[in-house]
Amino acid sequence: MKEIPRFETFTYDDGYIELTKYNGHEAVVTIPNEIYSIKDRVFTNKTFVQDIMLNDNLHWIGDLAFANTGITEILFTENVQYIGSGVVSRCDIKSIGFDCISFETEPYTFTNSNAGVEEIYYAGTVEQWRALQKKNKTIVNLIQINEGHLTVFCKDKTLQY
Repeated sequence: MKEIPRFETFTYDDGYIELTKYNGHEAVVTIPNEIYSIKDRVFTNKTFVQDIMLNDNLHWIGDLAFANTGITEILFTENVQYIGSGVVSRCDIKSIGFDCISFETEPYTFTNSNAGVEEIYYAGTVEQWRALQKKNKTIVNLIQINEGHLTVFCKDKTLQY
């Protein structure tokens, strides 16, 4: 187990480090660059957390990782490949950024509790966004629960839903 202040981690045989627990009390949390994955529920119910800065090395985010925190926006960094179920449920999310072009999710990654999303920033093109919608039901759900007040900013065009 590697020691990173405020964080408890587990190191896998292949050297990847997973964040397993957060012991801090900061309103703004920066995930250290060494962290490859975030285990389920690491920040759940830590309502004092107002902003989480994900690192560029992060690949995997577990179920309910940030549920019921005080965050209002989140940026999923370029290397994120998996986003778990209910990852930001019961958060007052207004803005979601996807620097990752293609990623996997669970059917309930974004839920009805995310009905306040106003903006999505997607690093890919509209064509890539539409392809993501076809293979990713949770993106379709996110659009449906926010229809009428959602803007998606793609690299080449802005979409209104």
